[in-house]
Amino acid sequence: MKLLTKSIGVGVAAAAAIALSACSGGGGTPGGDATGLQTINIVATHGTDLYGLPWYAAKDQGFFENHGLQVGKLINGASGGTDDVHALTAGGMDIGTIAVPAAVKGAAAGEKIVVVAGATQAVTDVNYYALASSKIQTINDIKRWGYTSPGSTTQSLAYVVADHAKLNTSRIDFVATGGFGEGVALLEAGKIDVAYVPPATYLADPSKWRLIVNSVDYVPSFEQVIMASTTKYVTEHPDNVRAAILAYQDGVEWIEQNPEKAAPILAKNSKVSEEIAQKMIKTAVDSKYWGTAYDKQALTFAAEAMNVVGDSKTEVPWCTLFSTKFLPEGGVGSLPVECK
Repeated sequence: MKLLTKSIGVGVAAAAAIALSACSGGGGTPGGDATGLQTINIVATHGTDLYGLPWYAAKDQGFFENHGLQVGKLINGASGGTDDVHALTAGGMDIGTIAVPAAVKGAAAGEKIVVVAGATQAVTDVNYYALASSKIQTINDIKRWGYTSPGSTTQSLAYVVADHAKLNTSRIDFVATGGFGEGVALLEAGKIDVAYVPPATYLADPSKWRLIVNSVDYVPSFEQVIMASTTKYVTEHPDNVRAAILAYQDGVEWIEQNPEKAAPILAKNSKVSEEIAQKMIKTAVDSKYWGTAYDKQALTFAAEAMNVVGDSKTEVPWCTLFSTKFLPEGGVGSLPVECK
């Protein structure tokens, strides 16, 4: 889902509005410099992959500055899950993209966070592979299913895909591998049957892998990660939150319009060739992978996945954890429930 395309003129106007707000005490963050730009620190779950590309594109193209911000730190969440929530709340970060189940679990555990926007709504990049030399041929052969870490998208999606495929999940051992590289190592050691393999890893040597689970065959859309901030930050600096959302969405639209120019950014971050980066971006753009507006269907599937993973029904606090007030008019989308 896309927001209305913004012109540079609108970006400058937003920057001016934020600067005036900062001067009047209306939400500027400490750390603004002589340029009037407000410093913001960002954490991005698996930021060097497709998840984080809009942040890096926005930084590269100057979209933060267009909206009155400058990036202080842009760090990559390495393991996914609730670790990235801790990086946001305890690591001095102001805003970030984190997995939906991590946000829900973190809030339930007392983390003071607020979901302020969507981020990714497709699962074209989350597939599960066996080694090409493996005896595993179909999803029905899986007995040991690897995912990265508890609370991650790769965990929740593994469970919901298995459920939609009508597998007997009591006969499957779902294994937390600890990360992408660790999952590949466990595959190679014969400890698991399938694991999540990042697109860059697969595309670097397709002959090494056999695709067993193409997630989109079972789940048409899925909110992998959302944008979140801390309750303290959104209260003290609401304008900065709005500006960061606009900068991210500008990054999304720039990637969609200039995939060949975005490829070097992804190639550098993911340490892959530009050819591979272009293939990754094309798949993402074709699937409408990114967007800050809330996607009702994608969020509904994400909530379903949490219920499949858990031993009891997970009640997602849509109307208290998720906020729509920071999204621009015309770009809010919709949550799975109506909130007053």
